[in-house]
Amino acid sequence: MAPESLLPADDPILHAGEYDLRALADHWAEAASRQPISAEAMRGADVRAQRLGIPGERLMEQAGAAVAWSALALLRTTGRLDAGPVLVLAGPGNNGGDGFVAARYLFGAGVEAVAVLVSPDDRPATADAARNWDRLEGVAGVDRMHASTP
Repeated sequence: MAPESLLPADDPILHAGEYDLRALADHWAEAASRQPISAEAMRGADVRAQRLGIPGERLMEQAGAAVAWSALALLRTTGRLDAGPVLVLAGPGNNGGDGFVAARYLFGAGVEAVAVLVSPDDRPATADAARNWDRLEGVAGVDRMHASTP
């Protein structure tokens, strides 16, 4: 598989790079040139991928990595890489799980993060999101918090 077609969590260029938004946009140009899809179509793509044997947790890993690489590129472009921890607000579902993965990747790149579960419950609602929330426990550079909502 060519490097430009690797998924974010598997792309060594992203893991090793000191890229800004322009470099990231250039790296992802082929994917960005595709037609956008609706949320409904994305849910269908997730279901099809899982039927083909790709676990939901793996899909979450890719989405969270993409969020983290984008945040890092933005921090570099704006000169805020050392401005303090990145705040990750995450709901209780799988999109929130993507945020927990992003917080882990940010810390792996040397950026501290605060991951906040915004939910009436003190645990994420889905198994994959809960697993990624738990993975953050004890990570020195990531503070976990719960912000209860009605």
